Parts: sequence; C-alpha cells; structure tokens
Amino acid sequence: LQRPTSAQGRPGSARFSADGSKVVTAYAGRAVVWDAATGRPLWRAEAPGIDRAALSADGRRLLTTGADHTLLLWD
Repeated sequence: LQRPTSAQGRPGSARFSADGSKVVTAYAGRAVVWDAATGRPLWRAEAPGIDRAALSADGRRLLTTGADHTLLLWD
C-alpha cells in the first residue's frame, strides 16, 4: 500500500467509505471516488490545492480541503 503524493511532494490521502464499498483518494488538486471492489473511478472533484478528502456516512457527499484550509462540499 502506498500513500498518494501530490505534485508538490506533499502526501495526499486515501480513505474508505463507512460501508467499505468506496475509496476516496485526494492529491494534486483532484479527489477521486473509486469502487473498492472493481477499482473503477465513480466520480472526480477538481479544485486547486485539494490534497485531503472524506466521504459522508451515506457516501453521497464529499468533503475536500487542502493547504489553504478551504473546505469544499461536493454532492
């Protein structure tokens, strides 16, 4: 298992959803929600500086942040 790293060399993040069916990765201005069983991307969110993300308990919303501490809620 490797930890994602952004283009600036800062570590990104990878987290499972509450039910374990999805994984969200975040680094280099992009967050991607993956199907944990197939490894296929389900959706993406892009904004400058994104390097951390988490899914809501129901897996329908995504919260992202980065070095500037701006929180973005995606649905």
